[in-house]
Amino acid sequence: MTTILVADDQPDLRAMISLTLESAGFQVLASGDGLEALATLQAQAVDLILADIAMPRMNGYQLYQRVCENPRWLAIPFIFLTARSLDSDIRYGKELGVDDYLIKPIEPEDLLAAVQGRLRRAAQLAGLMTQPAAAAPADQHSIVVGRLRIESGQHRAWLDDQLLDLSAREFTLLEYLARRADIMV
Repeated sequence: MTTILVADDQPDLRAMISLTLESAGFQVLASGDGLEALATLQAQAVDLILADIAMPRMNGYQLYQRVCENPRWLAIPFIFLTARSLDSDIRYGKELGVDDYLIKPIEPEDLLAAVQGRLRRAAQLAGLMTQPAAAAPADQHSIVVGRLRIESGQHRAWLDDQLLDLSAREFTLLEYLARRADIMV
């Protein structure tokens, strides 16, 4: 069963979201803030994280950053569901690299569509990650594809001579694609 972690400090809203997801067949783990969500992530495997931004003790931005710092959690789709609807808030959330940014209040159908779409995409990427690379030796530390150079051991990448500022998730995906550049279409 697919497990979704919902982190929101509003108990009524958290219950409504949980009910919507459970009625669609998902198992839901609920947390009242980012610290509770981290404890849940450490104790149990999760397939998707749905988090508010404005929460006590640890907000959604901080939770997202902690998730991105842990290689075990890096591939988990992360969606913000928040009342923060200013263009600057939305831009900041997207710049962080979250998989989706949804505004409260949200229709149950729209929530389910976003969740199912992100889970489907994660499954597609997971399927790609399990395919063996045709010509990429596992011990190769330096990858060069056109103007792109990646140093795997350093977790750094350059385009021409410009160092790229990449999150751990972005670096992992870029390295994966570069190792398979000859088979990507």
